[in-house]
Amino acid sequence: MAILHLLCAGLLWEIYKKGNDQSAHYWVYGCAAYALGLLLIVCRPYIPIFIGFAVANFLLAYSNILFAYGLKALSGKAIKRNYEIELVLTIYACLFVFLLEAEWQSLIPTLSAIGLIFTALWAASASNGAAKKLKSAYLVALHYLFLGVAIAWLIRLPLAAIFDFIYVTDANPANWGTLMVYMCCAVLIQITYLVVRLSVLYQEKLNIAAIKQEKTEEKMLSSLNALSMARDNETGNHIIRTQHYVKLLALRLRAMGLYQGELSDPEIELLFRAAPLHDIGKVGIPDAILLKPGRLDEQEWSVMKTHTIIGESVLSSAEVEIQSDEDVIAIAIQIAGGHHEKWDGSGYPRNLRGNEIPLSARIMALADMYDALVSERIYKKEWTHEEAANEITSKRGAHFDPVVVDAFIAEIDSFKEIAQKYRDH
Repeated sequence: MAILHLLCAGLLWEIYKKGNDQSAHYWVYGCAAYALGLLLIVCRPYIPIFIGFAVANFLLAYSNILFAYGLKALSGKAIKRNYEIELVLTIYACLFVFLLEAEWQSLIPTLSAIGLIFTALWAASASNGAAKKLKSAYLVALHYLFLGVAIAWLIRLPLAAIFDFIYVTDANPANWGTLMVYMCCAVLIQITYLVVRLSVLYQEKLNIAAIKQEKTEEKMLSSLNALSMARDNETGNHIIRTQHYVKLLALRLRAMGLYQGELSDPEIELLFRAAPLHDIGKVGIPDAILLKPGRLDEQEWSVMKTHTIIGESVLSSAEVEIQSDEDVIAIAIQIAGGHHEKWDGSGYPRNLRGNEIPLSARIMALADMYDALVSERIYKKEWTHEEAANEITSKRGAHFDPVVVDAFIAEIDSFKEIAQKYRDH
């Protein structure tokens, strides 16, 4: 037992040295105090009774306090030492001295049990608090293991009070039974805490990796957005407006009880982030066509329509580079390739019909069309909000998904507000 606790202390000392981890710091000293207390108990026949009983049990009780500090520090926050508890422990140690001096040595086992009960309960409370903060099943297990220690000593308390030294030195079933429970709980406490530490370290590594991945993804998305805007014949405000239109439609569809699984808050956030990339395929369109100040002829229009396939290709390459668990690029691919499809199957590039078109693309189609209508372009004048709204509602069930148009009608005033708030100057 003592060797196990010293090994545990050695492992945790390495963690403490590397990261100045407060939890490991307190647990190391708790293990050391516990191991020393056990060694003194083992050497009890050969050492003074004060050391074999009083000092040994004081160290066991104090180890529980140190374990409690370690558990409180698991959340990563600096903790304040509870000097009231430590003062009580000092008084507890002084009581041992008093009992010896007054020749009331028969009460020492009782006092030992009382101290271990209360300190084990305090450690159980600390592990319960840590479990609630970290949502860890292992910490819940620690809570019950410390309660097991307290119960073992609670059973020993009346027996020690009645039979004093005879009980705690005799090889009777009650003595050995409660000691075995105590020892088993003590072993499992150390093993469980080491598992907790490993899980915390693993989670920290996952968090670091996730942060790095998120930064990489954000850089890639920023680069793609910059690339899209650099080759787009529209303004940056078009990106902002369409983002807000898309989010508005998604939230309204969900409020209408539609597509609940596909339009959770995280999914809507991904849709919002992916929307600016809907026309990234225009990077592959020649300037003579992209910037032509007038309507395109049939051949030019055929070339312009390829921006959907080009966009898919560009974003598919980016998806391989990012390798993210999030689906922002996957949604951007759906939008880039599908936002010119039409509900009746007359759109491009694949003539998809109805629900064959991804929901994200169906939402983007309406948002993009509305913004194109109410904005001035080099080949057209801007339409009024009312004209654009009439045009969109007239295409319900033909160009646009009927329920997306219904969501648009429900949010028609909000569309107008967004258009005015982020209008081009």
